[in-house]
Amino acid sequence: MLNKEFLNKLIIHTLFIFTILFVIYSLSYSGTFTTDDEHILASRTISTAFDETVNDNRVLGNSRIYSYFNLDPDYGQQSLNVEPMQAVIGAQLARIGNYFHRGIIQSIFFLNIFVTILTAIAIFWILLLLGYKTKISLISSLIFGTATIVWPYTKTYFRDPLAMLFVTIAWGCVLLVTSEESLIKNSKISQLFVWFLFGSSLLLAILSKNTAILSVPVFIIMFVVHWWETNRNKQSTLHKKHKIIISTSIIYILFIIAAWIFMPKQSGIFSRFTPFFYSTVIANIINQNHS
Repeated sequence: MLNKEFLNKLIIHTLFIFTILFVIYSLSYSGTFTTDDEHILASRTISTAFDETVNDNRVLGNSRIYSYFNLDPDYGQQSLNVEPMQAVIGAQLARIGNYFHRGIIQSIFFLNIFVTILTAIAIFWILLLLGYKTKISLISSLIFGTATIVWPYTKTYFRDPLAMLFVTIAWGCVLLVTSEESLIKNSKISQLFVWFLFGSSLLLAILSKNTAILSVPVFIIMFVVHWWETNRNKQSTLHKKHKIIISTSIIYILFIIAAWIFMPKQSGIFSRFTPFFYSTVIANIINQNHS
């Protein structure tokens, strides 16, 4: 039950997690580039904040950029135009840093610190709402933040932490709607909100890093297993309402797939969301040396 005492405990522990992890991550803050990938990502963030279009003009001397300009235009487009979510969110930090004259690059390097802290907080909330004790939820959150690879990633400007945040939220939503121990199982409004949060988080994860789409079949399997375990001891016949929902969902999914397959090649920030991009990724995987 989400009573006032529970919410107060949630707020206090959330502030505690934020403070502890922010102090730890600030002590190892980098603010400097380690790879040419980060040059490209930073350029797209800054251009989103201050230019009329997203571009890579600030890193034209970058050898990676030079090699992309020598590729076939279609391949060059999808190589340069990485997923847009990091640039959109990081641009806000760039504007803040510019406004207070605290360094644009130095400001955007705080993005992964905040994102990782939010992921740790999300884990804490998810475990609490799943019915775990506060101490277990808190320890799990801090272990995630300090004893996994997420800590080194806070020193970078890679996209992975942002995708991780949204995938974690989506994963938590799946657990909340399928768990019998969930504290929201008796609230229809809460469940509707969790379903909305699931869809939004999954979309934002894919817009953060395309490989997040690999989580989709995992979530589908989780839903199928849940449905199977819930209904295996009941009548095998489906209710009319369930038949309508399943039929509508299948038609909708098939429509989306068909529209996506026949989508023309895209340029700009959506170059990596077309069949052409995915076909080249699959071809590269197949053609690589798998010794």
